[in-house]
Amino acid sequence: DTPIYGRGDEVEHQYESQGWKALARYPSDDPSGGHFSCHDGNLVAVYGSPSQTVDSGFATELFENPEDLLCQTDGTFLAVGINPSDERVVIGTDKLGARPCYYVPDQSVFGTTVAACLPQIEPTVDTQALADFLHLGHLWGTRTLVQEVKAMRPATVYTYKNEDWQ
Repeated sequence: DTPIYGRGDEVEHQYESQGWKALARYPSDDPSGGHFSCHDGNLVAVYGSPSQTVDSGFATELFENPEDLLCQTDGTFLAVGINPSDERVVIGTDKLGARPCYYVPDQSVFGTTVAACLPQIEPTVDTQALADFLHLGHLWGTRTLVQEVKAMRPATVYTYKNEDWQ
């Protein structure tokens, strides 16, 4: 198990329920770390430091009212909820996008790095993104250097259901 961040020890959490598998790995020296818990068979993972306590109320709101929850939550964080019985994933990004997240549009694949998504796809270089990066020094919008992987926007809720991200 090579560290995906390439800098030493990592903490790993695994979750399996009703055919869903989730793996979270982050550097053990990250002071904000992560919060992982199960509520009513649903996984809730929050990476970073949200202003709200991550408890059963947070978990309920993440699935029932994610937009309202994000509007009321400050801090730098990435919130992920997996509901296996409803076959739904909910991801909320903070207002600044300080905790990045990437996804593959037609698959239930996402991660905090583009590299974490690569084993699940056959990657091709996005030549327009590469040209933008070489010319401007950064990428625009949801583009990444890998055509099949997109970046999530800040202050946005993404839901994966019925084999589609919305």
